Amino acid sequence: MVSKTERVNCNLCGANKTKTLYLNNIKSEELGKVDAFFCTNSNFGQHGQIVKCLECSLVYTNPRSKETDIAEVYSKVIDNKYLEEKDGRLLTFQKSLKEVEKYKTDGKLLDVGCATGIFLEVANKHGWETYGIEPSKWAANYAKEKLGLNVIAGTLEETDFPKNSFDVITMWDVLEHFSNPLQELEKANSLLKDDGLLFLTTMNMDSPFAKLMGKRWWWLMEMHLYYFSPTTIEKMLRKAGFELVRISSHTRIVRFKYLISRLEHYNKHLTAAMHSIGNTLNLNGLPIPINFGDLMTVCARKSRQ
Repeated sequence: MVSKTERVNCNLCGANKTKTLYLNNIKSEELGKVDAFFCTNSNFGQHGQIVKCLECSLVYTNPRSKETDIAEVYSKVIDNKYLEEKDGRLLTFQKSLKEVEKYKTDGKLLDVGCATGIFLEVANKHGWETYGIEPSKWAANYAKEKLGLNVIAGTLEETDFPKNSFDVITMWDVLEHFSNPLQELEKANSLLKDDGLLFLTTMNMDSPFAKLMGKRWWWLMEMHLYYFSPTTIEKMLRKAGFELVRISSHTRIVRFKYLISRLEHYNKHLTAAMHSIGNTLNLNGLPIPINFGDLMTVCARKSRQ
């Protein structure tokens, strides 16, 4: 449970002049509960105060829970529902690996925030030498003990990998959770070999769908501390020592049953009917590609010194 909050300056430019986009709507007694930090939590629309930097346009949560408290909460996450959707995640990560292999087809790969190791499992089967870092002790232990993967429980800053160790570093749906994303990107840069590649997925705050949804946009959540646009992510990558290679819209693949469970927040009656249809027609395992244009896949290369 998080007990205190802190105010922070912009992580991209250091300024402290902001305008408020959305007011805090989390009750103080609800702040920092562990289940709000599950990957599969459905607390859509429950968030702290979200502001926009008037100097560089980075959007972030301010004030927010203290960094040390957030780290402690993530270490305690036990998200069994994440495993229930493994089939859908496998399909998504197979697609993500194809994106990686457009640029590199083998080598040493580090997945930051690897959860239970599903992406690492996919990459292993394609011949990659894989390593993972995951703050959740439960998820890291699952990846190590059940899948036999090289996964460390902790954070990127806590690792002692030598500099210039990896050909590829991935951060799938991770950057927006960091208290200091610029620092994490700088650390990743130091661990990449010359011309090494970084791949990440994150939300696109400037997408037409995000603007259309406004305060009802489902990615406005307590666990998300930063909301990037193509412009702000490129600025931060350059500041961290990367050059942008490509930004593309990200497609996620989920099973029908899981998709319906994620929509319950918006319309319980409709989703109840869809659950009934899924059960009757045996559609629950059907893979559904989802792309509203509000998620982006980013590829960046370590700049030559």
